[in-house]
Amino acid sequence: MQENGTELLVCCTGCQSCMPCMVKINIPGLFALYNRTATEGVEAVRAEYERQDKRADDCINCYRCEKQCPQHLGIGILMQDIAETLSLIHISEPTRHA
Repeated sequence: MQENGTELLVCCTGCQSCMPCMVKINIPGLFALYNRTATEGVEAVRAEYERQDKRADDCINCYRCEKQCPQHLGIGILMQDIAETLSLIHISEPTRHA
């Protein structure tokens, strides 16, 4: 699926069928942020991601959302991908050699 000529990372329609999330993650909102990384870059989106009340790494993998998703998205795995991509704690520091 493409939006504005750019391939989407997550083909979420924003239908909200996955909501409400048990831990109050805004699933479609996080997917929209993640998709923006394809055009704006990770650094441009990271600050907005960090301001979210609940982030992808708050996902408890209950899979309730996946059962409701008409697109059959692997939301649990996608939350892991989003957390790894956008969380500040996953930024690796340069290796120092002694």
